[in-house]
Amino acid sequence: MSLSIISVYLISITSTLILGLFVFFQNPTNTINRVFSALIASIIGWQVSLFAFYLTNDPILVLTFGRLNFAFAELLALFLFSFCYEFPTSIVKIKSYLLMLIYFFSAVIVGLTIFTPAIIYDEIIVSATTRETEFGVLYPLFVLEFILLTLSGILLLLIKIAKLKGIKLLQMFYLLAGVFFGVIFGSITNIFLPLLFSEYRFQQVGLFAPLIFVAFATYAIIKHRLLDIRVWAARTISYSLLLLVVGSLYASGLFIIGNLIFPNSSTTHNFIFSTLLALVMAYSFQPMRRALGGMTDKFFYKGRYDLQDLLKKLSKLLVSTYLIEDLLSTVLIEIRRQVRISQIDIILIKNNKIQTHVSKSSGHEPFKLIYKDLLLLKKYANLREILFEDLNESLIKEFLRVNDIRIVFPLKTKDNFIGFIFLGEKLSGEVYSDQDVRLFELFAPELSLAIQNAEAYDEISQFNATLKQRVEYATRKLKNANLQLKELDHLKDEFLSIASHELRTPMTAIRSYLWMALAGKGGPVSAKQKYYLQRTYSATERMIKLVNDMLNVSRIESGRIALDLSELNMRGLCLEVLHEVKPRVSEVGINIKFSVIKSGDTKPKLLVVGDGDKLKEVLINFISNSIKFTEKDGHIDIVAREENKQVIVEVTDSGIGIDQDSQKLLFQKFGFMKGSYRTNQDASQGTGLGLYICKSIIDLHDGQIWVKSDGKGTGATFGFSLPIYSPRLYDQMRSRHKKQKGKLGLIKSTI
Repeated sequence: MSLSIISVYLISITSTLILGLFVFFQNPTNTINRVFSALIASIIGWQVSLFAFYLTNDPILVLTFGRLNFAFAELLALFLFSFCYEFPTSIVKIKSYLLMLIYFFSAVIVGLTIFTPAIIYDEIIVSATTRETEFGVLYPLFVLEFILLTLSGILLLLIKIAKLKGIKLLQMFYLLAGVFFGVIFGSITNIFLPLLFSEYRFQQVGLFAPLIFVAFATYAIIKHRLLDIRVWAARTISYSLLLLVVGSLYASGLFIIGNLIFPNSSTTHNFIFSTLLALVMAYSFQPMRRALGGMTDKFFYKGRYDLQDLLKKLSKLLVSTYLIEDLLSTVLIEIRRQVRISQIDIILIKNNKIQTHVSKSSGHEPFKLIYKDLLLLKKYANLREILFEDLNESLIKEFLRVNDIRIVFPLKTKDNFIGFIFLGEKLSGEVYSDQDVRLFELFAPELSLAIQNAEAYDEISQFNATLKQRVEYATRKLKNANLQLKELDHLKDEFLSIASHELRTPMTAIRSYLWMALAGKGGPVSAKQKYYLQRTYSATERMIKLVNDMLNVSRIESGRIALDLSELNMRGLCLEVLHEVKPRVSEVGINIKFSVIKSGDTKPKLLVVGDGDKLKEVLINFISNSIKFTEKDGHIDIVAREENKQVIVEVTDSGIGIDQDSQKLLFQKFGFMKGSYRTNQDASQGTGLGLYICKSIIDLHDGQIWVKSDGKGTGATFGFSLPIYSPRLYDQMRSRHKKQKGKLGLIKSTI
């Protein structure tokens, strides 16, 4: 074998090894990187064994290396299939037992190839450059396995190419090209020509087949961010070149200086000494630079983040507030801190103008964009992300370059375009990785929905504030004239009627159509569509409850709630409520019971003066709260008793409990419990009005309401007390709450 051919072989092996090391050390824990590295290792094993196969003339070694060469070829096909299956994701699913069977069968083939003559019976030395292979009886099985694995890998790539878009499509295209041409070239020279025509002269040429795959993979890495190692590879190459240049300069300089200082020393001695010293200096400089760089990078710019953990943290931040600017600021701060971005802006568009612009940066000015710029981006992106690195030179790329924008992500819901996320450069100076892009691909739709919900909440809050101001204004004016009272009364009636019709009716219709879509009434729904529909359905439910509660509060605070008082048996009322809530309680796996505590031997009558429908609302609200915060197999106890001329009803649960600070807020308007976690519902915020309405109802009945809990993890007790029934009390309350024209009832709630 000539020196030139050996040199080319060594270059081929070295380039393949470097590619494998680049990929593996970029992310050793990633499955795709591991499989790719295993593929590279099998290619190197195949190259080295074939190289050794032609270098030795010992018959035993020739046979050994020949069998090893075929064994590595089998592993090459296996890991090629595995990589094609895993990259970029497992779009095509294969049963786990089938994968195990493929690996097991390949392991058997490898074992038979290395240790038995069943595949390769013998290798015959014809000349220094020619070997003839005597195949075993199971060699056709080896060829069949190799072809099936290779074709399956290529087929997987073709299927994925049909389903992918953008940069992933380009990555897959170049991988497919490299695999196809490399496999065809290697199979022809090393399998089909020897098998079909007993032609062995081209086996050595087959050693260059991996270079085809390496060339295509390298191009995809450099041009299209394959496996996310472009920056690392480029830096490593540049550092190696720097090392070579510095070492050469050191060697030359020391050689010249050595001759000047030691003129009588041997030239060879001086050259060797100066070269060794230069290499020591160069190699010691580089590790020191890397060590110091690693220390600084640990504290600046290079911190990694876990994608799933960050998404969970951001999801929690999205439900922490309904104020849009606070929401966006909190989210941007967390993203900038974790992803290490120099600048990140969110611009929201509404009514053909920029509504909100929130920017977080390390000393940079916000991106100066006008509505016309955003229209251009929207048209160009077609509601997809724009990556500066992937753009060809164009007007849009120049626009992004001038504004120092590296990525643009659209914010959109199913029907509406909301705005954009703009990302500046990373603090490390690196390009954005696939993980970074994936983060925003997953988070942008969730953020869009949260923004939409926050805007809806803001509109409802403004509606409530406006309503309260109108009521207060009307109350002051009504004292002056009965005529103004009637006019303003009519205005309020009309306002509430519009609010009820314009808000509740459309949202109820939306909820109904969403339910029909989820139930498949309009045709099959994909898992992803079902996920989005379910989130929208939950948001609509919450909006309906919010509107109902707001209207109830409005009626209570304006004094328009009518009490239909009667002699009421609380025992019967509790049993009636228990019967209504049992299906829901059973559904979530919670035990519930009702009991009456006797006072001595006397069975309490539990009679009060009250409005049964409204007191039921109080009990249902108590039980609903207990269900939300009680885990499966927990219990809820409803207890009634008489004490100090009062009828007392308490609802006790075994849920998560309430700390002392939160207890003070519960019966206030919008009194949320900080850090609450709902066990049996989404962890989104409630309206903060339910317990306020309960307190208002009990106040109308001249009763008291309370909550008791020893803190987190101890459960909670909600209770109220009402005066025991007497004819005199009945007459007094009837007189005070005499039903008048125009008074209304409550909008009933459900669990």
